[in-house]
Amino acid sequence: MVKCLKENSMSVLSEIINIAIIKEHEAAKFYTSMQSRQPSVKVQHVLKSFIDMENAHQRALEEYLSSGNFKSIHTAPDVTNLLHDLKTGSKSGETQDLRDMFDLAIREEESAHTLYKTLSVTFKNETGAASLFSRLADEELSHRNTLTALRNNL
Repeated sequence: MVKCLKENSMSVLSEIINIAIIKEHEAAKFYTSMQSRQPSVKVQHVLKSFIDMENAHQRALEEYLSSGNFKSIHTAPDVTNLLHDLKTGSKSGETQDLRDMFDLAIREEESAHTLYKTLSVTFKNETGAASLFSRLADEELSHRNTLTALRNNL
């Protein structure tokens, strides 16, 4: 009976990780779409760093799904350079569009943070899963904070 519960729990965990992989893929697509609409090369560079971060999250989830092991994720951008790029890359007419874009991205990152934080608690007894979800929650919170700093400095 206990083994059956454990197997069911792993099946649910696998399904959730597959959904999280899709969400990370969609987040990368979101930033790619935003990037393609930006005339400023410097703003495109900022968005590319976020695309890279979301792709790193997707890879971490895929690796966990295939191996059951969580490896470290280190994808934090250099905020100082990003702020400089935005300040020097934005024209006055682009500022409101950029703020709107960042507001949407901030909401998405906050939603992802909440999801991963909840999953870290839900799967606290699963080997590696709690660590993976906790790390992803921290990363999403860091993304939100970075995006907020960027938006506030436009």
